[in-house]
Amino acid sequence: AAANLDAPSCGDRRVNVAVAIMLLGTVTFQLCMFYLVNHPDEDMKRYSWETISSTISIFCSVLMFQGFDSVVDHYVMESSPEWLKILSGFLHMFFWLSALQVAIFYSSGANQKY
Repeated sequence: AAANLDAPSCGDRRVNVAVAIMLLGTVTFQLCMFYLVNHPDEDMKRYSWETISSTISIFCSVLMFQGFDSVVDHYVMESSPEWLKILSGFLHMFFWLSALQVAIFYSSGANQKY
């Protein structure tokens, strides 16, 4: 009976195989990234870094939005009347739209005099 407790079940084996495949896939992906950013062709290097930069920017923006959204949900949306939930959603959207416009204004150089 003790030997049966130590034997992995069918579900455990599937999880182990899935984890092993994910680990190998992650290592392979990292090797490909190192190859691309150290490629002899300068264009390949530049496009690789641009793709990595864009991907990291997207992940960071999604993480930041989800964090702010969770704070708004926790403090405003839990036990509020319907009109306050709608107003909160509108103000949340307006805040991010305004932040986007300010970021574009400064990053485009529109604030500089010619």
